[in-house]
Amino acid sequence: MSFKLLFKSLLRRKLVVALLLIQLAVTLALIVNSILLALHARELVNRETGLDLENTLMVSLKPTSPALGKEPALSDLMERQLAALRALPGVEAAAYANQAPLVQGGSNSTVEDLDDPQHVRIDVVPVSVASVDIIKALNLKLIEGQLPDALDPLIDFSVVDIKTLDISTRGAVVTESVAKRLYGDQSAIGRVTTNGRIVAVVSDFTSQLSMENVNYQLFNIDHMYPGAVSYILFVRTQAGMADKVKSQLADTLRAADSNIDIFFVRSLAEQRDELYSRQSGLAVLLTTLGALMLLVAMVSAYSNAFFHALKQRQEIGMKRAIGASQNLILRELFSEAWLTTGIGCVLGVFASLGLNKLLASVLTIPEVPFWLPSITVGMMIVCVTLATWYPAKVATNISPASAAKSL
Repeated sequence: MSFKLLFKSLLRRKLVVALLLIQLAVTLALIVNSILLALHARELVNRETGLDLENTLMVSLKPTSPALGKEPALSDLMERQLAALRALPGVEAAAYANQAPLVQGGSNSTVEDLDDPQHVRIDVVPVSVASVDIIKALNLKLIEGQLPDALDPLIDFSVVDIKTLDISTRGAVVTESVAKRLYGDQSAIGRVTTNGRIVAVVSDFTSQLSMENVNYQLFNIDHMYPGAVSYILFVRTQAGMADKVKSQLADTLRAADSNIDIFFVRSLAEQRDELYSRQSGLAVLLTTLGALMLLVAMVSAYSNAFFHALKQRQEIGMKRAIGASQNLILRELFSEAWLTTGIGCVLGVFASLGLNKLLASVLTIPEVPFWLPSITVGMMIVCVTLATWYPAKVATNISPASAAKSL
């Protein structure tokens, strides 16, 4: 059967065919992007983070008393909390920071070399204020330099103007990615940046997903900013002790000082799962919708083929009467189904690209690879073929005699 005759046949059922084409296009777009999201979510969850996820715990909290949010009371509170945590059996290190790793966004700053303004500048780098043991608590590896063994001197900002502060007196620890981006193969130790003098370079770890490089991170080993809304306490445990230590954290911290609000206690593994829950949840939702749409498309293809065969009963009977074989009738009906599916899938490829752009504006999702629509198109053709088979088989059994009776 020629394409011209196939198109004429489709044009006789404009509304039905148009609805089926829209259905096929939307189905393909949903399936392509749900598969893409599922693959991306799996890749993110399994990606190496550079952190000891199972044996590192984090507690988000803040003091409830305004007096505890001021110095020196704040530093005293945090030292008492860290001392209580380090005393727990199974705890290897404890530290504080003003923000957690494995997050979508947070506190960031521009970092550049003040000694060489013409050098590379990184516009967005996560910057955290942290205590001395933060590197040990996160189980990071020292690449070069020497980790600070004490906090920088406490600054009284009621007396010191931050604009006149000598930034070279403040120590900074950066990840390897930051050091290589700024200085290439040269040593970063001793270089003065807009966020302090680099005293150590540590191994990369996943900091913020919104960054150009998720492994960028700079730590200022310093006192927590007074009046901070909340802060994070990190606790690294011995292998296999995380659950036991986790169950004691809230009570231990309240015993050190009851004037605190604890927002959550979780492991870094749970933090990672929370970070990617949006992608995973949306992948499940789109997969479910895609499966339902595929089922509906199969039912529609079945109904379309079945009622088309009934309407063409006389025409099929006449073809049989002039010698058309059952295989020829079968090929004609399948050809119509395949042509409709092909057109719907072409529209679906464009729809999948549009949906991908829309999703990319609200979450992280890769671009559609060329092979994914091809596989999805093949799957849809198989499904439509299966849905069309029974109506087509029934149509081939129409006899010339039954066609004559309808005259």
